[in-house]
Amino acid sequence: MDGTQQKWYYVLRGVIALLFGIAAIVWPAVVLEFLVYFFGFFAIIISAFALIAGATSGPSGSAKWSIILLGLLGILIGILTLVSPYFFIVIIIYLIAFWALITGVGDFVAAFTASAGMGMRLLLVLLGIVSLIFGGVLLFYPLLGAATIVWVLGIYAIIFGILGILYGITGGSTGRAPLAA
Repeated sequence: MDGTQQKWYYVLRGVIALLFGIAAIVWPAVVLEFLVYFFGFFAIIISAFALIAGATSGPSGSAKWSIILLGLLGILIGILTLVSPYFFIVIIIYLIAFWALITGVGDFVAAFTASAGMGMRLLLVLLGIVSLIFGGVLLFYPLLGAATIVWVLGIYAIIFGILGILYGITGGSTGRAPLAA
């Protein structure tokens, strides 16, 4: 790509990210539902390819059957996601909640059993408190947690979009290719 094409690429990518970010902030439920359906179709398509690859691979062996099993499992997960997208959202949020709670408890245990200085122990206690609060909020208010995750994704997309647009407007004038595409 020459400099002009790179400018348009970054501006277009930035505008799309910016629009997605705004949509995620304004309509988090719609964006979350879109992402869940996207994942469901993605899981089915990718897993179908895995199933085909496993079925058409060489002689039977553990690798062949593991690919076939992963393909079947992925298709099942994709179908379940499409059939019950809200159930899938809640399951993911609960998994994140339990992970945060376990992490918080682990940080507390580490704070009182580690041979670290008082400052490090205090940091571990604070990490534990933040993890337990986050996990508790997700556990008792899973849909609020899902919306918050979409809002964070939206904020990231807005920042990413603005920076991409700025780079596209100003970055190609040097005649040098960007570091990342």
